Amino acid sequence: HLQKQLTPRLGSMLYKTSADNLQQPARYRPNRDDTSALADSSIRFKMAGSLLSTVKNLVIVASVAAVLILTLAFSQEKEFDNSSESSASRILSQWLDPKTVEAKAHKRAETFFFARDGDTQGLFKPTEVIVEIVNPKRKGYSVTIVSEGRYTGVATFVGIDISTGNNVYSWIPSFPDDSYQILVHELNGEISPGEKGSPLIHPSPLQFSIQLADVQNANDHFNAVLKERLSMPPCQSIEERFDGYSRWNGDWIGPETKLDVGKIRTGWGFLPSREMGCKIETFSKEDLLSIPEKKSIYVIGTSRERGVFLSLVDMLLEPKEKEHFGDSVVGQCWGRAVVEKGNMKVSYQDFRANSFEQPDDLGAIQCHNDKVVRGGLQSNGSMLGNATAFWNELFEDETMWPDVIYLLSGHKTNDFNFEAHTLSFAQNIPPSWRGTLIIGDYEFNAKRAGLDRNRQGYQDALIKMLDVISDPRVRWLDGEGISTEQRMYAERGEEQVSLSQHFHHLCEENNLYLPSGERMSSDVMRVCSNITEIVAQLLVGHALGPKDAFHKAVSQYPAKDKPDMTLTVCHDCPKELLPFHITPHPVLTCTTGKFHPRTKEEMDNVVVSKDSPPQKCPCLSQSVDYSFSSQSDVIHVRECKSAY
Repeated sequence: HLQKQLTPRLGSMLYKTSADNLQQPARYRPNRDDTSALADSSIRFKMAGSLLSTVKNLVIVASVAAVLILTLAFSQEKEFDNSSESSASRILSQWLDPKTVEAKAHKRAETFFFARDGDTQGLFKPTEVIVEIVNPKRKGYSVTIVSEGRYTGVATFVGIDISTGNNVYSWIPSFPDDSYQILVHELNGEISPGEKGSPLIHPSPLQFSIQLADVQNANDHFNAVLKERLSMPPCQSIEERFDGYSRWNGDWIGPETKLDVGKIRTGWGFLPSREMGCKIETFSKEDLLSIPEKKSIYVIGTSRERGVFLSLVDMLLEPKEKEHFGDSVVGQCWGRAVVEKGNMKVSYQDFRANSFEQPDDLGAIQCHNDKVVRGGLQSNGSMLGNATAFWNELFEDETMWPDVIYLLSGHKTNDFNFEAHTLSFAQNIPPSWRGTLIIGDYEFNAKRAGLDRNRQGYQDALIKMLDVISDPRVRWLDGEGISTEQRMYAERGEEQVSLSQHFHHLCEENNLYLPSGERMSSDVMRVCSNITEIVAQLLVGHALGPKDAFHKAVSQYPAKDKPDMTLTVCHDCPKELLPFHITPHPVLTCTTGKFHPRTKEEMDNVVVSKDSPPQKCPCLSQSVDYSFSSQSDVIHVRECKSAY
């Protein structure tokens, strides 16, 4: 038993670290003097060297001696908090004595870190950073690794120590750096009395460094690995069956690095892992305005996917054209929106796949708050039926077929039916269509942000569904994977990690600053989100093809054939979120020229149902079945159980 508990930790010898070495940059320091507002937790930070040979020679008879050695090592370490309860020797005894788990229920949570070298041939020293949370709260934690302006990533939850109840997280480095920091946020805590949020656990962040290992040819090996990742084929060039998007994995590289990873407008870029197998090429506004032939991208989903649509439009426009982009009629659209400039057309359709009924129950009435969302007497009675009609509309006119479709499925929602809610759409794509369908799901979410613990099971489910679809034109985006690394930088910032929010926000609303300290200009960027913009770039890549071939085609395009650059905006955007609806063949209102603030007349002219107004929920006296949050409201759902 002792050997099982100690072996993972005997790969490292702890050494003392002065509290003076723990740097807390002003960017992350709480802007208040009352430290009681911080999470009731403390952090201890331990770095480790390699004792791999000791581990290899460890035998059971040496376990008792090992306990004594480690106990001495812990007892000699300096504690960095003011709690008399938090001695390192007591922590070690908790590792060894499961009986202490019950007693810890009334103690405050404590967090400690250590690093270890588990591989003598590894590229880095240390090869792994371990984060353990003692006395963890049930609410969970977000563990982030950052290097200001250079890198952001997360430590992965690997399990719960069954003998102690500790939460254990692991982070494997990909790059050497002298200024890594560990930040631990408590989920669903309080950032101030009565204010919910994700407080940063005191006194994090803590700083550490990753160096190239002192082994032969380590530098050459690292450069070779990096070159291989930078030289992978463009993702959009892979024409055969491909599941790389379903196992999204890689590194976010910041603007203060010189790596050519296809950076977006904030200066950040995503470098996929070798396992993912391709690189993401990025395109400029000039690229989008020089397209030699008509291209169309369709984004179909909820407000989260709408952020991708808004990033696409933002990438396409001149500064004066998007001055009122945020408060325009399409800035918050719960219907249909189409933006066209030059040879690029970008469209959005609100598509609440979590409200789809089962195919054998199309007449069932479901209410959102006081309105019927499906079933009943109104003309748009079936959400699934109208979704299917809209899908068929996309492929009615071959000259108008989109080149790329990003489609939200209902996967990871309560009533998801793969065959009826996703497979039926994929199977209705015309055989002659030469575009790309990228399917997403409800794990593309700034609130969940990859915090679910069954990552492998989720990815395996995506692969199985792709196998059933069996169409090389179809990809499935790993929502957990793409959400997790940027979880601190969503709409509400790092203190709201666990709350409902979008990835995207208007840049000037959040006073976004570049690493240089300069304020992000709305002339450059109106919609701020690394996540929605990297997905937007992914869609553009599939529409335009590999970048080298695209630039070659542009250079051969006659200047006299350049398209009209007038901005055209068309919409069917209702003034209210509820009831959710999908309207096939809507009557669009169109304008030309730059965006303008939405007007009451524009909103009043949109009618959700052309034949009848939204129906009042007939079962309001019935108890609520379940609720969920949206950007504008909390939605209370009732499944009417009686005939009306």
